[in-house]
Amino acid sequence: MRRRGGRRGETDETGERPYPDRDLLAETESGWLRGVRLSPPERVPGGVLAWRGIPFAAPVEDERRWLGPQPPIAWEGVRDASRFGPACVQPPGRGIAEEDQSWDCLTLNVARRAESSAEPKPVVVFLHGGSNSGGSASYPLYGGMPFLASADVVYVTGNYRLGPFGFLDFTEIATPERPIERNLGLRDQLAILRWVQRNIAAFGGDPGRVTLAGQSAGALGVVSLLAMPQASGLFQAAVAQSPPAACVSTPERARRRARWVLEALGWSHGSGEIDDEARAAAAELLFTVEARALLETADAALAQEQAETPGVLSYSSVLDSADGADAVVPERPLDVLSQGRGHPVPLLIGTTDNEGLVFTKVEKRPPEEMVEGMLRATDNPPEPLLDAYPGFPSRHAAAQVIGDFLFWAPTVAVAEGHSRIAPTWMYRYDFSTPFISAIGLGPTHGTDLMATFGRRNSTLGRRAHLLGGGRRLDVVGGAMQSTWLDLAVKGRERWPQFVVEPEEGEPRRATLVLSDRARVELDPHADRRRAWKGFRYYE
Repeated sequence: MRRRGGRRGETDETGERPYPDRDLLAETESGWLRGVRLSPPERVPGGVLAWRGIPFAAPVEDERRWLGPQPPIAWEGVRDASRFGPACVQPPGRGIAEEDQSWDCLTLNVARRAESSAEPKPVVVFLHGGSNSGGSASYPLYGGMPFLASADVVYVTGNYRLGPFGFLDFTEIATPERPIERNLGLRDQLAILRWVQRNIAAFGGDPGRVTLAGQSAGALGVVSLLAMPQASGLFQAAVAQSPPAACVSTPERARRRARWVLEALGWSHGSGEIDDEARAAAAELLFTVEARALLETADAALAQEQAETPGVLSYSSVLDSADGADAVVPERPLDVLSQGRGHPVPLLIGTTDNEGLVFTKVEKRPPEEMVEGMLRATDNPPEPLLDAYPGFPSRHAAAQVIGDFLFWAPTVAVAEGHSRIAPTWMYRYDFSTPFISAIGLGPTHGTDLMATFGRRNSTLGRRAHLLGGGRRLDVVGGAMQSTWLDLAVKGRERWPQFVVEPEEGEPRRATLVLSDRARVELDPHADRRRAWKGFRYYE
């Protein structure tokens, strides 16, 4: 696809004036777009060209409400791409105004340097986190400016359906008149990658050099796509920051959740099998309920599950092997990847040092009670697992168990399996500024984001250096960004690969530890790793 010249126009909501030269316009499969020029605080040569709110699928409305993403609808003329599209409807307190949320949220954003080479450029696609229930690609944190300042790449972010809109399975009550599909949020992520393959050349990107990246729930999307047969060939490298790789539901658990939500909405089906009349009534509810009402009802209906099974992700993808060729999660991603059966692309994967600390800060229950509930609900014996955590049931040790359960242990399993089929690098983020430590967090879940995306682009990042440490954070952030870009742009190794069965003279289980001074450790926390071997996660 080609680009053509443009003309001056109105300002967008930030006061930025659309870039007046030929790089302002880009032609996609659906029509022409007019972007904007940004002047970020990072020193990006010539500034940044950005195209925002690009539909990668048809509007999610009417009969498409509970279907996977459908092809985008073409438009006439030149579409204004200066504004972000709405985020998916989500609970309050996530930093997104209610008027900027919508069930219909399937848009993405593209950015690149204004002063860019004529050669096709590597592409980075980033999936945001938020427990599959919140977040947005419009967060300033995810703007990717440090990457654009350091390398000539094309950077893509996208929204996907969240919470009950994207991660509940209502297929049990589908009817011929009211079709319903499952795993909609994951299908949206797959659709973003497919759109990139068809359209990224219009923005100077190379569809054959795509790196898929994500953090937390976004990293869960990454590992799910690594294991997904339908995603084959859509990306050539992957970055997963703190993926909760074991989080997937059986059809039985997913069916129970759907019924809880429907019953909370007022649906009644009696006992036993659901008859056609009850099924039609439930489908009518789902296709007419207002988005905010569905969200609030679903959150309340699933609260008891959260209390009874600590650490469970109630909004999650579901095994769908019954869907045959249309299945997107035919097997557990953790099973596929730990057995070395994923897509054989280079992988950078890791966690923070104590992922669980942040969760103990927001939970009302003592952390040792959370651990006991977790082990009881997963039917795992506490010994010898807890022997690997000296000091348990202290808060710090209990938080370490929680974080290892959710993130570190499954991440190690992914790295072990994937290293058998493709280059794999593992890291651990150990850095904390005095302020982060003073508020009781330290290197916990999400604190690596301010290093990856720059401390100026988030509230926590801007406060992190209040007691000093800002310069050191910038150094650590530079190391984090370099590890991403060397993988995405140059395919260069910055430290030894994670190898389970090394050749003679090679290091074993090499892990880059990012702290005041980066170092490589071999098989860190080996006792804990062995304790988690064979652990049975939630079904």
